[in-house]
Amino acid sequence: MIAPAFQLLDHQLVSRWKPYVENGGNLVLTCRTGQKDREAHLWEALFQQPILDLIGAKEIYFDLIPVSLMGKINMGQANYE
Repeated sequence: MIAPAFQLLDHQLVSRWKPYVENGGNLVLTCRTGQKDREAHLWEALFQQPILDLIGAKEIYFDLIPVSLMGKINMGQANYE
């Protein structure tokens, strides 16, 4: 089964994919699969959280700079984190 750019998904869909994969099915996903929930909101967790167990990954990537790496910007008289 090929699910390219299947960006919006939910736990119900992943629960349908899981037995397919566990029974030897080939599931082809792309880098944007599972990026957001069905309401197009980012997960309040690691990106692609619902499919991490399905694909055997701990994390795929983070799109935001971690707080520990944030810098400061000075613009005129204002300073921003």
